[in-house]
Amino acid sequence: MLYHTTFSMTPGRASEWLACLWQGPRPTDLKVHDWLTLAGEPPMKVLIWEGGDEARAFVERAFGGFGQIVTREASSSTGMAFAVARDLAGYEQMMVERKTDPAKLRREVDIRRRGMDAPDQASAIAAGRAWEAEGKRA
Repeated sequence: MLYHTTFSMTPGRASEWLACLWQGPRPTDLKVHDWLTLAGEPPMKVLIWEGGDEARAFVERAFGGFGQIVTREASSSTGMAFAVARDLAGYEQMMVERKTDPAKLRREVDIRRRGMDAPDQASAIAAGRAWEAEGKRA
């Protein structure tokens, strides 16, 4: 399972937190994908990770006593990379490989093609609204 955890440390607890983060056996099922520090005061930490019960218990222990944490299930998507690259064929191929229902696939490709073909953002917004209205009538 993939998770997204935000951590706002209680001021003055950084040294305690770091010492406890390194204490004890390592969780064998924890895989850290990314660790980010968001600018601001106080800075917020973001952990993208995956694992099972052992990993979740570690995250709760290592962070929970030193500030506020919020952990949510997350999912990974390559769709954004295809959008930024304007690679509609790649997106369609990914959906085919995922065995997406053909009718759903046509519809998902259609909204993206409409956006790509729109000359400006206002036209893309209108295209999105038209696509949504057509789906409600279907």
